[in-house]
Amino acid sequence: MSVFDYNRRPTSTTRVGDVLIGSDYPVRLQSMNNTSTNDIAASADQAERIAAAGADIDRLTAQGEREARSMGEIRKELRRRGCQIPLVADIHFNPKAAFAAATEVEKVRINPGNFVDPGRVFKQLEYTDEEYARELQKIEDTFGPFLELCRKHSTAVRIGVNHGSLSDRIMSRYGDTPAGMVESAMEFLRVAVKHDFHDIVISIKASNTVVMVHTVRLLVDAMDKEDMHFPLHLGVTEAGDGEDGRVRSAASRYRHSSRARDRRHHPCVAQRRPGMRNPGGTRTGRLHCLPQQRPVNQRFDSAGIRPCKPATTHNAPHWECGWRFPSGSGRI
Repeated sequence: MSVFDYNRRPTSTTRVGDVLIGSDYPVRLQSMNNTSTNDIAASADQAERIAAAGADIDRLTAQGEREARSMGEIRKELRRRGCQIPLVADIHFNPKAAFAAATEVEKVRINPGNFVDPGRVFKQLEYTDEEYARELQKIEDTFGPFLELCRKHSTAVRIGVNHGSLSDRIMSRYGDTPAGMVESAMEFLRVAVKHDFHDIVISIKASNTVVMVHTVRLLVDAMDKEDMHFPLHLGVTEAGDGEDGRVRSAASRYRHSSRARDRRHHPCVAQRRPGMRNPGGTRTGRLHCLPQQRPVNQRFDSAGIRPCKPATTHNAPHWECGWRFPSGSGRI
């Protein structure tokens, strides 16, 4: 089969506001604000520019409940201006913020490494099988009610595993390994399936692109074995600033797209967070053109997956979809 004969691996469909993600829809482009979430006007201004630049979805950080409520105000301001871009709350270490955000925005990202388990202190833990089962029940007891709240408000969820924030529980049983990252995601996915909640997107990230690609492939294999077909959010964490970050982000997508031809893996999102800060320590709010990104966008365009948009934002774009290439890929 020709390597240019693209196929899309069937996935379930996830709704984020009016945007549908999955193999039946185009690749979705996502970016992220680098404004203070509590600065309603500045955040709304940048989100509006991000939408105008061609993004389908925009993400903001929500460190606590205050920021989660601020995102609701940002959303109201955008709707007042006629901007319909869905917003994603990125939750850090605070389940209460996730519960608050679920009532305010279209999508919430949670990190399995710290949503239920305590913060990582690099402590080696020992569990019997019964004790470990009780730890898994804690996930059900917290994540289950969160999913029901999301269902009530038609809020999608991204289960976002990060290599640098695996819990001590996972580290103690699986080590600092791709297998541990995969199991961290699967624990939460099993709860979602048990609750018949399917508005899910998954990300599983590392700063090392080879580790990231390998781990995503393992995750897809694990999902296939349990008859799960969720779309993926693809990205490199801590990619870096400026040209270095853009090159690493683009390289990860190249590796994913080439390896995707082996029909075991369906990358769906690519992203890079901003790292630029002004002298006062807050993130800058400017938009920048990323010419290095355009060839990657054009690859999607030439494959008929997504119309190419010439404008991009300070954050390298993120793609959400359910496509895959035919068999016969090269080596990583």
